[in-house]
Amino acid sequence: MPIMRFDSISEATEQYIACKPASKGKHGGRLSSCYKGRDDWRGGLSFEEVCHVAKHGSEPHAQRALALIETIGADIELQSPVWVDAHAGAFPNVPAFLAGSPECMRRKTMEVSDRAPVKVFACVTSSAWVGPEQLETRGAAIMAAVLSLQASHPVELFLYTDLCGRADECVVNAFERFSSILITRIETQPLELSTAAWSLAHQGFARQIMFGPAYAKMGFNSGWGGDKLVGIEDIDNANSPRNKMMKEALGMNDHDLMIPGAFISDLILSDPVQWVKNVLASYQLAE
Repeated sequence: MPIMRFDSISEATEQYIACKPASKGKHGGRLSSCYKGRDDWRGGLSFEEVCHVAKHGSEPHAQRALALIETIGADIELQSPVWVDAHAGAFPNVPAFLAGSPECMRRKTMEVSDRAPVKVFACVTSSAWVGPEQLETRGAAIMAAVLSLQASHPVELFLYTDLCGRADECVVNAFERFSSILITRIETQPLELSTAAWSLAHQGFARQIMFGPAYAKMGFNSGWGGDKLVGIEDIDNANSPRNKMMKEALGMNDHDLMIPGAFISDLILSDPVQWVKNVLASYQLAE
């Protein structure tokens, strides 16, 4: 089948649950392994645990992400939230209440720009050499970039897979025909931090929640996207020929930001601050 799209992590999780095999069947142990969990390569969570965290988020991941974002933000001017009048909020706006305004509470929010929106597509597929701590650093850097971009653009965040497969239906290009591409939207107004932090940083999201439907419905067999067609040369380069085909399959335009799959040599892992600065410079937001 072509690209599988989800409007939320919860929706993706429901598809993962629906694909759980009654037995090994034709997919053998690969599909079944996505539902066993409790191994380091998949993040060590059971089927029940990964479903719970995917739907409710992980506060420990959110707190670690905030700490990393604060470290990154010490060298980068991140967008600050502002207080606005609202129907519900943290405390009352007494003058507004006395004036009879229905928006007599104050809440924190991010100012939304009316400039062209930026869609950020972050790949959650990672090399086996990239460990949990590195994925957390990567996730925090991505969220720091999203928060920074929100200072001047509306931002939409999508997580996607870069996996091999075989689509039998009509597709955008030949690359998509040999790929298993699943896309999940993350709420950014406001940013669902506990969900985004876990999904970007934990192997359980990519290797359980996303791998399950890919194995069951998309012909995935443990390789990178389009590897039978174009190989994996320059897979970590957003502007490589194979990733230009991926961008076309994802429906991206020149204004959108692609963050390819994670590799041990990536700048986002070795120098996340410089990586965020490079992203902002590409949108003319760097100092």
